[in-house]
Amino acid sequence: MPSNKSALLRYKIIDRRIRNKYQSFPSIEDLRQACEDELFNSTGERVSRSTIEKDIRAMREDEVLGYLAPIKFDKIKGGYFYENSEYSISALPLNEEELRAIRFASQTLHQFRETPIFRDFQSAIQKIFSKVAFGTDAKKSKLDEYVQFELEPVLGQEENLPLVLQAVLECKPLSFIYQRYVANGSREHLIHPLLLKEYRSRWYVVAFVPSQGEVLLYGLDRMKDITIKKGKFQRPGDFNADLYFRYSIGITTFNDGKPELVVLSFTPMQGNYIRSKPMHKSQKVLKDDDAEFRIEMNVQITYELINAILGYAGEVTVLKPKSLVKSIRNSLENTLRKYPVSTRRK
Repeated sequence: MPSNKSALLRYKIIDRRIRNKYQSFPSIEDLRQACEDELFNSTGERVSRSTIEKDIRAMREDEVLGYLAPIKFDKIKGGYFYENSEYSISALPLNEEELRAIRFASQTLHQFRETPIFRDFQSAIQKIFSKVAFGTDAKKSKLDEYVQFELEPVLGQEENLPLVLQAVLECKPLSFIYQRYVANGSREHLIHPLLLKEYRSRWYVVAFVPSQGEVLLYGLDRMKDITIKKGKFQRPGDFNADLYFRYSIGITTFNDGKPELVVLSFTPMQGNYIRSKPMHKSQKVLKDDDAEFRIEMNVQITYELINAILGYAGEVTVLKPKSLVKSIRNSLENTLRKYPVSTRRK
């Protein structure tokens, strides 16, 4: 084992031994023996007194290591102790930048506090909040007064999230009744769940369907009477979540669908937003001047892509492919028909 890793292990052992209330004020020999007992069994390493002395000095003084441990020696009792009895190297003090970062991360977690699947983490989140606020003034700890997150409720069957997650992690088949939005009626499905995916505050299950021999997507809010079945399934060796969605904008993907070259022309103003937040990781800038901001990307033509383009309204023009131009034109024409121009009677 590299010496630096051995040193980190010794620091933990020394820390644990000094904090042991039932064997307080350990001597240098006590610390040496404690380290050797643990390390010799796992690595065969012998530990000398001089090594422990160097370790204590490093724990006290090494600014790069960052412990700056308040280790003191009691001459009367002949052993070491922490001047601050609550100190531990596993609970290091944080500087203001680190505290600010944790506050920000904690606030991000806090938006999920009412989501059932995260309820098990509620106490942990509260502990993070209490630790972050400790030692800081009230104004700094109230991050929500200065930073606001989008707290959309997660829609659908959130109560089923833990059950589905368990099935994904343990490779357990699921049965459920599925209610489609676009068709009447419902029927039972049996799937091998592979992935839980969240998109715009809705949860989806990516699963292999044995009866169809392919991977499909199910909206969790439409899955009813979910039951974990007996037995385990073998995850497909060729399934990769990142590759599965590599050509998607949104949640829809086609197993046998090839990506198409999509070329869009934005106004210079809208281009500023598309430049800073690309529509897809394959996005490439073709033209960027005072007349237009033109991009291309390799994606599948999905419902989400069409909706995204329509959302830019008059700020975008579809140049390729022709099939997408036709889809956008049809959508706009259908919308216009809903707003007929009224004629006044003379």
